[in-house]
Formats: sequence, C-alpha cells, structure tokens
Amino acid sequence: MAVKAFTAKVKIGSKVPNGAGVTSVSFYPNYGSNGAEINKEWAASTPGLSYQMSIKNELADRLNMGDEYTATFTLDDKESEVASDVSNSSA
Repeated sequence: MAVKAFTAKVKIGSKVPNGAGVTSVSFYPNYGSNGAEINKEWAASTPGLSYQMSIKNELADRLNMGDEYTATFTLDDKESEVASDVSNSSA
C-alpha cells in the first residue's frame, strides 16, 4: 500500500541567482534542534534529502539562508485528477 503523505523538516542551504529574475534555492534536511524529532522517523528510512527549486526573485528575496520549513509530500489521487480533467473539459 502506498504512503499517503510524509513530511520532512528542511532548511535553505543555498540561493543562487540564475538571471532572468529567477533564483535557484536548495533545501537540505534539518537535523538541528527544531527538526530533529520530526525527522527522526523519516530519516530512519531516508537519511538524505536534496531538493532544489527555481523561484522568482520576488519570493526568493524574502527567503533567508538557514530558514527552516516543513516539506509535506502527499500522494496524488489519480482518480480525482482524471475526474477533474473530465469535468473541466466539458465546461
């Protein structure tokens, strides 16, 4: 059976402007005091994480090195997606 959702505590490890108004932001696991307990169970099965996003500078400028976030990954319900696609196409 598929896992419906899981979370990981992450923090910003790097911010690199790519030009054209976009910054590449990299997130890494937060094993510090704030993230240690929530990441303890997650890290037992997946001891590493690397996540990178390209973000428009308007948002990236408001993110700070070391900021901590909770990343939540949820399984997409493919049946709902199909039903939504069908209902949207008949409008």
